[in-house]
Amino acid sequence: MAWGVIGDAGYVARNDLGGLLDSVGFETIGSAEALAALDELLAADADVTAVGRFAWTRAGRFYRTARAPRLGALVSAGEDPDQTADELRTLLAALPPTEALTVVAEQLAKEVAKVMHIDPERLDHHRRLDDYGLDSLMTAELITSLSGRFDVEISPMDLLNSGGTIAGLAEALLLYLGISDRRRS
Repeated sequence: MAWGVIGDAGYVARNDLGGLLDSVGFETIGSAEALAALDELLAADADVTAVGRFAWTRAGRFYRTARAPRLGALVSAGEDPDQTADELRTLLAALPPTEALTVVAEQLAKEVAKVMHIDPERLDHHRRLDDYGLDSLMTAELITSLSGRFDVEISPMDLLNSGGTIAGLAEALLLYLGISDRRRS
């Protein structure tokens, strides 16, 4: 028997992690609901069972395992993987600084890839975006997209001051979000 996130008992409840886990796609269930499901599953005579609620598309944004081909059938084509800016901010605040920086950089890469119509995997986070052909119109589109995604005001100067790279802009965004990478020191 594999259990999902039980929110009203155990480690998750003691450490108040339910909100964080919900935000990354592992939704909480109550212990009564889990036990009710256990009764049904024991009667089903299955070799392997699991009880939980998972938003696989959202989870896949943070955990590569959730994007594995063997889990592909679990991801709904219509599921909206985007989190609100508040959910993302909560997640980032709970992560260690280097992981928060990685998450922001991955989000930035996805936004840049959308604007430039390229695969995010092709983007070097330390290469200047204008090297990829980012022009002023694309920059305006990117800034608008990032401002909406992260709920912060970003100017073209912010992009220039960050060195024009995904890595530099990710560090700047953490500062704007109040999640400074200075925690690393």
